[in-house]
Amino acid sequence: MVQAKIKYLDILWFHRWFALTMFLIVVAFVGIGSSLLPRIYKVDAEIYIAPRPTAVTGDSGTSVTDYDYRMLNNQVEILHSDMVASRAAEYIRDELGEKFPVSKSLLQSSLDIQKKEYTSIITLGLTGAFKPEQLQTMMQLYLKAYQDTLADINSNKSKNERAFLSRQLEVSQRELETIAKKIEEFQSRNETYNLDTQVNQLLSIASRLDEQAMMTNAEISAIGNQVASARRQLHTAPEYINLMARIERDPEAGDLRRKITTQESERAQWASKLTDSHPKMIAYDREITRLKSLLENRLKSFAGIYRQKMPETGDGITTGSNLDLSMASDIINAQVKLESMRARAKTLNSSQQEVMGMLRGVPKQTLEHLALKNRFELAEEKVKVLQVRLDEATLMQEVSKAFTKVETLKQPTLPNEPIKPNTLKNMIAAFFGGICLALFSIFVRATFDPMLRWPFQVRGILPEGSEQSIFTLPSLPSKHTCAAMLEKTNFTVPEPYKRLIIHLENLSKADSVRRIGLIPVTPFSECNITTVALSLYLTELSNKIMLIDTDFTPHSVTGLLRTLKLPISAALHAGPGLSDYLSGDTEDFLDIVYPLGKTVYGSFIPAGDPVHDTGFQFSHRNLGQLEGNLSPNYNFVLYALPSVEQSYDAIAVSRTLDGVLLMAHPGVTSLEQIQSTVRELASVDCRVLGILVQPLKQ
Repeated sequence: MVQAKIKYLDILWFHRWFALTMFLIVVAFVGIGSSLLPRIYKVDAEIYIAPRPTAVTGDSGTSVTDYDYRMLNNQVEILHSDMVASRAAEYIRDELGEKFPVSKSLLQSSLDIQKKEYTSIITLGLTGAFKPEQLQTMMQLYLKAYQDTLADINSNKSKNERAFLSRQLEVSQRELETIAKKIEEFQSRNETYNLDTQVNQLLSIASRLDEQAMMTNAEISAIGNQVASARRQLHTAPEYINLMARIERDPEAGDLRRKITTQESERAQWASKLTDSHPKMIAYDREITRLKSLLENRLKSFAGIYRQKMPETGDGITTGSNLDLSMASDIINAQVKLESMRARAKTLNSSQQEVMGMLRGVPKQTLEHLALKNRFELAEEKVKVLQVRLDEATLMQEVSKAFTKVETLKQPTLPNEPIKPNTLKNMIAAFFGGICLALFSIFVRATFDPMLRWPFQVRGILPEGSEQSIFTLPSLPSKHTCAAMLEKTNFTVPEPYKRLIIHLENLSKADSVRRIGLIPVTPFSECNITTVALSLYLTELSNKIMLIDTDFTPHSVTGLLRTLKLPISAALHAGPGLSDYLSGDTEDFLDIVYPLGKTVYGSFIPAGDPVHDTGFQFSHRNLGQLEGNLSPNYNFVLYALPSVEQSYDAIAVSRTLDGVLLMAHPGVTSLEQIQSTVRELASVDCRVLGILVQPLKQ
């Protein structure tokens, strides 16, 4: 368990900078993202709705009955209704500017309404990506719109509207029954046929236009009567007559009336094709409202002149001047509306003629039947709409009567901190998320890393039960340290080398393993320092050894010793080597034996000059004679072999040895190189005695 923890800690420590980079990237990304996201604030308010007195005690305390709860739910519906939201949006645009980005739907989606249990308190929350002071103003105006809406519900206008809707509903229901009877009579007398969708649509449009024309004519008649009645009530003072004349002749007022008439006429043309919520219809409504406001301001300027002149006349009508002026303004507004309605009637008439022209050629009997059906559908739809409007008006009346007053308990206050983004929570999440991502990245990187990093990675390469054959050695000494070791007479043997030497001694006693090859998996200039160090440590523990260099590459032990500038270095440059003995140029093997260090236990045979076909030379009788002369005198004969990737000599020599040790260096040697070397040695039945894992000097 402890070794497993150390293993994971080693992995984490090796990838520490990569993990720190991933962690900082996550934290920086979340931090920058949080700073760039729009700030969303929330403003809260509370409303107390006093319930009606109970039937038992007459008390209007805080407790509410089930009926009161239903009424409270209805108040919530009013707060969320289109009526309140539309009025609030209008108030907000008037207060914050016409271009302020607010609409009915935005307010409804941003408003959160909750009821407190067992009380008549409603909590409102308005959220949005606005400035705190703007959001506070929006909530205040929303509450004002709600209060004004409740006031309108109980006004005479609201009562008249309910009465009007009731009469209209009764008339529409009778009309619906009449049309249904006509359809039954028509179907009993005639055969009916189905038309295609296009003709049916034209008939529906014709019926709708006819309905609109009838309503428009009724409105024209009503407005005309209103104008005539108002004119009869006005005083005939010369000042008023002069005022009316000036208004009629005023070019600005006349231009505004013409623009209003034009806009309302165009709106009427689109009304049969688009809904009231369409952006084009909304634009028309806003423009008409703006023009009417300009006309009203213009009329007020004339009204000021009229008020100034009235006291000077002395005709006794000063007290009625305000009434006269208000009525005169109503007449002018009614005249403008009358002109607009007449233009709309003209447009509807033109549209009717166009549709009827398209329907020419359709059998009269079929047209009559479909016209009745369309009239029935229109009447049925009208009844449904009127019923819904009447139900809403009645519900609002009941709701307003069920409560004695509405009071704002908590006024909207200026929010200090945004609710989104919550920078603190985001940074905490980024902290833990960065740690998780860093750990996951380390896992992925370590999984797909082809290089040898830690000794435990070698366990999967050697056969099962070979864990004791993996030796982790201290960091690779430098050339200077290696030269110092060759100049010493005694030195301390590190504990990992002791375990390795004991392992080799046990193999020598048990299996007579004496001729051992050392193969660097990855060749580089200092890779054979391990071979020299192992040889010296063997001699320090009283093992007489012979180190034979069979590597003719630039990374050989001979090449290493030649660069150390020791007394032996010059001798290796000038003297014979193994290649001279194998080729027959040197007869006595003692001529190619050199001392290894200051001890009498170590000897060294250099490789000599490179030769061709060394594999053949190694199988020559001279090699056998050399080994025969060495065997009685040495405990171990070590062969410094080249890398399998560099030369086939390693395979040629290894097949004649008792076993080999592989030397791997984390960060330099890849796992694939180790696997490939093990496969090559297995193909010639060479025994792998162990793997020496030695990090490079830090």
